[in-house]
Amino acid sequence: GLLAAGLSSFTFSPQVLHTRQKRTATGLSGSMLALGAANMVLWLAYGEHGHNTLILVGNACNLLFTLTLAYFK
Repeated sequence: GLLAAGLSSFTFSPQVLHTRQKRTATGLSGSMLALGAANMVLWLAYGEHGHNTLILVGNACNLLFTLTLAYFK
């Protein structure tokens, strides 16, 4: 579970770094970012309900990356 959470979070890092370096997020879909953030919030609620730390940590990191991309968008 920890490896899956880490890999899931790691998949966002190249896009975040690229967007930060280029200072543009024109190629990113705002709808995709909004749906992704909503998905992660629901996973956080599920993880909280089940007291599952791995789900909480993994999706909190993913939400942080998604919100960072949305900020640049």
